[in-house]
Amino acid sequence: MPRNKRLSSSPQLFAAIAALLPPAYANHLDHVEHLTTLWAGYGNIYRLHFASGEEAEEVPSSAVLKWIEPPPSAGEEDEDEEEQEGTMRKVLSYKVEANFYSNLSPKFSSEHHGTPKFLARPTPFTLLLSDLAAEYELMPTGRQDLTLEQALAGLDAIARLHACFWNYTVQEGRECHEPREEMRVLRSGQQGWQGDGVWKWGTYNYLQTRQPGLQQIDDRSPFAIFKKDPDLAWAIEDAIQNPEGGVGLTLVHGDAKAENMAFHRVATHRVALYDFQYIGVGVPTQDLIKYLCCVVPSRHLSSQADERAWLSFYHSRLAEHLESYASERGRAPPSTDLQQEYPLKRLLEDFDLSLLSWVRFTEGWGGGAWGNVRWLHRRARALLEEPNGQQWLKGIRSRWTQKQQSGK
Repeated sequence: MPRNKRLSSSPQLFAAIAALLPPAYANHLDHVEHLTTLWAGYGNIYRLHFASGEEAEEVPSSAVLKWIEPPPSAGEEDEDEEEQEGTMRKVLSYKVEANFYSNLSPKFSSEHHGTPKFLARPTPFTLLLSDLAAEYELMPTGRQDLTLEQALAGLDAIARLHACFWNYTVQEGRECHEPREEMRVLRSGQQGWQGDGVWKWGTYNYLQTRQPGLQQIDDRSPFAIFKKDPDLAWAIEDAIQNPEGGVGLTLVHGDAKAENMAFHRVATHRVALYDFQYIGVGVPTQDLIKYLCCVVPSRHLSSQADERAWLSFYHSRLAEHLESYASERGRAPPSTDLQQEYPLKRLLEDFDLSLLSWVRFTEGWGGGAWGNVRWLHRRARALLEEPNGQQWLKGIRSRWTQKQQSGK
C-alpha cells in the first residue's frame, strides 16, 4: 500500500492520487505537494514525492501530475455559445498536450533543449511527467528580470522546436477539431476527436476560434478597422494559415511565454519548454510575436533595429538547428539554404501578419494587450496607416478575395 508519512494535502487526496497511478508509482508514493491551480479552475498540478529504496530503482524521486478537472459550471446548458466554445477549447487543449508529450516530445528533446519526459497517462484527464525542478528553475515571469542571455536562450529553444517539426503535416482526420466543429460533431451524436494529433492550427488566438472578439473591439480603438472591416482580419488569417507554396509551416508551441520555460541550473543555455496545450501547425512568427511582445525586456526592443536583430538571430538559429536535425536523422536538410526556402525577408513579412493578428486578438479579448504594448501598437498602426503598409495589405486582401471568388 502507498505510504503517507508526510502529507502536505488531505488523506483523501493522497488516496485518490495513489489510486490513479500505475502500481510501480503508487506503491512508493510518499507525499503529495500542491503546486498550482490550472487556468480558470480546470484542475490542479501536483508534485508527487516517492520513497527511495531498492524496490524503487525505476521510480524517480519526484514527478509532476497534471490532473484536469473542469469546474462544475463548465459545459452547463445555461452557458452561452461563446462560453461553451471556451470550455471545449480548454478540454481539447489538454488532450492535445497529452498527445504531444506521449508521442511527439521524444523527437524534440536533446542535450540542449527539451521538455518534461512523459511517464504515464493514468486516465484521459491525468498526465504524469518528469519533474524539471531538480535540474531546472523557472524563467523569471517579469520581463524586466530576464537577462539578454536568458531571452536569447529561450528564443533559441523555440527555434529548435520549429526546426524539429519543420514542414510538419498533420495526417488528415487526426488534427484536433476547432472547438465549434467539435461541438457540432458531439451534438450530432457522432464520436468526438480521439486525441491522437495536434491542433489543425496552433495557438489559441486564431480567428476561427475567436470570432466573437471582432465585435468586442472598442469602436474608439485605433484598431477598430478589424471590427468595421472583418474581411481584412480574415484575409490576414488566411495568409498566415495558407502561406504561398505552403512554405514555412511547422509546429508552433502556441503559448511561447516565460511562464512556459525553465533554465538549467548549471548549463544556462539549456532551456526546457512545457505547457503544450496549443501546439499545432503554423508559421514560426506566430510564436515569435508573442515572444517579442511578452518575453523580451522592453530595454532590448526599443527600435526597429532591435526587432530586426531578434528576428535575424532566430532565423540564423533555425538554419543551424535544421542542419543539426538533418545530420542526426541521416538525411539532407529541408533545404541546402534556408535563404532559398524561407528567407529572412519572408520571415519578416510573416511576422507583420502575425503581429496584426495578435493585435486583433488582444483588442477583442477582455484582458487587453500585455507586455511590450507601446511597441506592439506603434508597429501595428504603421502597418495599417502608412502607405507602404496599406499597399502590402491591399495585396493580402486581393489574394484572399480571389480565393473566395474561386471557391478555394
